[in-house]
Order: sequence, then C-alpha cells, then structure tokens
Amino acid sequence: MKDFLKYLYNKNRRDFDVWNYLWLFSENNSIEFTHSDLCNRFDIPNSSLHRILNSNLDSINTEEKIFVEYDRIAYKRYKVVFHLKGKKVNKKEENIIYEEIYDWLKDYYASIDFDYQDLLKHKRYIVTICNKMRKVMKLKNRDFTDEDLRDTFYFFMLNIGDWWKDTGNITLPLLSKHFTKILNQIKTNGTRKKSDSYSKSAEQIDSIDFAKLTRK
Repeated sequence: MKDFLKYLYNKNRRDFDVWNYLWLFSENNSIEFTHSDLCNRFDIPNSSLHRILNSNLDSINTEEKIFVEYDRIAYKRYKVVFHLKGKKVNKKEENIIYEEIYDWLKDYYASIDFDYQDLLKHKRYIVTICNKMRKVMKLKNRDFTDEDLRDTFYFFMLNIGDWWKDTGNITLPLLSKHFTKILNQIKTNGTRKKSDSYSKSAEQIDSIDFAKLTRK
C-alpha cells in the first residue's frame, strides 16, 4: 500500500488526500462513507470526488497491485473495499468474462446504431456494473457462476427500456449510475423478451428485492 499511496502523492495531492484517508480509516480493508462527508472534509466539489473515486486504480503501475471496489450500499452511503495483492480471487477468470462482455458490447451497440466512441475508455465500468449484479444476486443467496453473471449482463442490456435508448442514455457510466432504476424497470416490464438462453437471468432479476437495495 505504501508504493500505491506514494504514486498518488506524486501524481495528484488531492487524490492522495482522499485515498489516504479512506485507507487509514478503513477496517478490515473496507470503509463506508457519504459523498457529502468527503466533500466537506477535503473542501472539494462532488464532481471532483466522483472523478477521484472512479479512477481506474487497477491500472496504476507499481510493484504492488491494488484492486479497489467502490459501490453504493444504501441511500447516500457508499463503500470502498481494498483488495491487496493475493486477495482477489479468480482474477484471471473474471478478466476473461469481462473481455467477453466487452466484445459482445461492441456488437450490441453496432446493432442498435449507437456510435459509442468512448466504449474503450468506459470499459472499466463493465466491472462496476458486474459488481452491482453480484451484489443483487448475493442478496437472494443464490449460487451463480461467472457465466451466469455474463448472461445476466446480456439480459440486462437487451431489455433496457426504449426511453433510455431513444435519449442516448445507454453509455456504461450512465447505466452504472442508474443501475437499480433500470433493473427495477426490467423486472416490472411485462413485455420484456425472454429466451431460453437468458431464462436463468430473468429469474435472477424477477427475484430481486428492490426494497433491500434502496433502503436507507
């Protein structure tokens, strides 16, 4: 962790201050917080905090490799989990799934004539969305494989409402931001398409308890 923080200190002092705080006050490598608390503590706007927390830390080239999960856990509450070297399980297998999803997304956006020039730049949001899917699957205590996760991702994309597509709100950052809202719409949309390939994914979505996801 020392090399990681040293890199941030030399690159951007504001980034360092936020991540150093999150690390120092984490317990068992995780910490919960609100955006307003961090903004007030470091006197920074929410837009700057959003950039810092969504930084692609996995790509930082240091001798130690740090994986960071950042996700909303309740209304206005967020959580960061630090995975130190050796703590990330099945990373190779996960990366294969992410690459499969990325290749599938290129075809998906082409099929709906959506000119997504920033798809490669936004590739990291595939991991963010997948982590949110893992969370809702775990809420139901269901066993699922990486392949189930991949198919659920496909089902999610194929059943996004027309409004999101018509307004162009289907970039990966926006899908991540409005993930719960879109998932709820898919769940309650009686006209959604179902196929044998995604039947298990449909069952996963049907069984999600959205009250648990959105409770304070």
